[in-house]
Amino acid sequence: MDQDSATVWLALKAPRKVTLDVYEGATGAVPAVPALTGTRVAARLGEHLYVVAVTVRTPSGGTLRPGTIHRYALRFGADVTSPATPVPVGAPGLFSPGIVAADEAKARSALLYQSTSGAPVLPSFATPPDHPAKLRLFHASCRKPHAGGQDRFGGRRAAGQPSPCPPRYGGGRLPRPDPAGERRRESSAPERGTASHRPAPDGGGLRGRVH
Repeated sequence: MDQDSATVWLALKAPRKVTLDVYEGATGAVPAVPALTGTRVAARLGEHLYVVAVTVRTPSGGTLRPGTIHRYALRFGADVTSPATPVPVGAPGLFSPGIVAADEAKARSALLYQSTSGAPVLPSFATPPDHPAKLRLFHASCRKPHAGGQDRFGGRRAAGQPSPCPPRYGGGRLPRPDPAGERRRESSAPERGTASHRPAPDGGGLRGRVH
């Protein structure tokens, strides 16, 4: 992420074209037209591994609003013949069955902080403030998305810790590798959908991150 762009990267199980729609603001109805849109086709890195980094950019001379939460949505298309053409509205998204989880409710549980009051209803990222004095950092140890216990982001919100702008996160916002657990799940359940089944909640969705 910089002053005029943001990138979301994803790891998928099949070739797909991905469209990223970004909406300014943490709350309120999702606008019919996104503030920014970007599209890119995933690159093949292995037999069942495709990686894509989708970038949105502000118009020439514009910038992302500092210290602001931005929500985002993703659409996945199987037709990769026109790399620059956005995936049609209505195509499968993050909450569609088989993309992140078997159904929408499980996908939302994995990607969002539904029990936290005021949390965005879509995955989100926060732009840095316009002055270093307003910057707040919040760090916790790495976590497993499928493990029990409370995520530190929700814990911070529950504690009511004030901040003049959305804080920057590290550690506890990222999934901790669990190769043994991955092998157990992969051997006990058939593959479904197109995306990795280890999501990173609220910061990239699927197996991914915002940059």
